[in-house]
Amino acid sequence: MISLRKFNHDDAESVRRNLYPDMTLQAVLELIDEWNTCVYHERYFEAFAICSDDRLVGYVSLFEHSDSIVSFGAEVFTDELRKGYAFEGIVRPLTKSSRRSFFA
Repeated sequence: MISLRKFNHDDAESVRRNLYPDMTLQAVLELIDEWNTCVYHERYFEAFAICSDDRLVGYVSLFEHSDSIVSFGAEVFTDELRKGYAFEGIVRPLTKSSRRSFFA
């Protein structure tokens, strides 16, 4: 089963190994803390871990580039590609938002 959730410190080693192999574990922990403030480089930012059966396989994020532009995308770890995780990671929050009438 695929789920989305906020990152936590238990994800640090997987994030380091799959995304930032040149960073120290401490630096990745600090990065996760920064992600969870919903601000990154002084702009709105949110990141959600994509998990399959409680195993981190990638993430989806929203990032405010300017007052009128926000990007939304997914990244799946190399070993987990072509399993539908990016699709689910993007579609699931949009579907849930639509059901709650956030979109017309």
